[in-house]
Amino acid sequence: MTITANNLTWAAGIMEGEGYFGIRKAGDTVIQLTMTDKDVVERMFSIFKIGTRKEHVLPSGKTAYSWIITNQR
Repeated sequence: MTITANNLTWAAGIMEGEGYFGIRKAGDTVIQLTMTDKDVVERMFSIFKIGTRKEHVLPSGKTAYSWIITNQR
């Protein structure tokens, strides 16, 4: 998948509703998307081809998937 106008519009909508943009205490910039829809997180990663993906189990038993970009070394 590539960065097209349609993919960028889709990504902006997802990040506006579900994403996080911030600066951590150590000064690291972070962009993060976390949700239980694995296909959405995988699509975001496949569009931008950067960052890391993680998953963890929530107290409800559902699995949450994250896509994280940071300048942390």
